[in-house]
Amino acid sequence: MCLIPLIYLVYATNYGLFQLKISNIYALHKNHQSDPPCLLFSGMLFMRMAVPIAYNFLQLTKVEKAAIYDIFGSMQYLSFLGQDFNRWVFPIGLILMAFMTLFNVWSRLMNCLHLKQYGFDQNE
Repeated sequence: MCLIPLIYLVYATNYGLFQLKISNIYALHKNHQSDPPCLLFSGMLFMRMAVPIAYNFLQLTKVEKAAIYDIFGSMQYLSFLGQDFNRWVFPIGLILMAFMTLFNVWSRLMNCLHLKQYGFDQNE
């Protein structure tokens, strides 16, 4: 039962990183067609995601004592924003970003501003 959140975190992260294409320069391609700089860039992104995945997994499973808490500490709230930011503003912003991704708002906005190269078009 404890592995379900970890499996979800790893799957969502890996899916997003494998679908990431930055101006068709940094992209992972099938059949061993990726360039070495693309592999290094993707490896760097994977390493950057390892610590947040571990931290979020420990937070979801409510592990009280772990060595990672000695380094990062507990993430209660930001003192200058208050507790309501983590409770209301951040989750609403996350849901808003999910809906914007679902309806492809960023690409449409970039097309309207004639900056199509910065949109997330899957046809290119």
